[in-house]
Amino acid sequence: MSMFQRGDHVRVKPREEIILLLGRSGTSLWFDPKMYNYCGRDFVLEKQSIKPYWWSKFGWAWDEEWLEPYER
Repeated sequence: MSMFQRGDHVRVKPREEIILLLGRSGTSLWFDPKMYNYCGRDFVLEKQSIKPYWWSKFGWAWDEEWLEPYER
């Protein structure tokens, strides 16, 4: 079950935290080096594909572990 819903505000965790999470969750989602540019940025979740992956307006799919809730 997903901890987020469509329309939730989230922030991409810092690069250092994401590096520690890569490969731990057992997911095969790729973290492209270009995605580091979005670390620390906030956005609204657009849609969910295969759980626990979310799409953003940036055009990337994000693993839930790489995101944290964000209050605007």
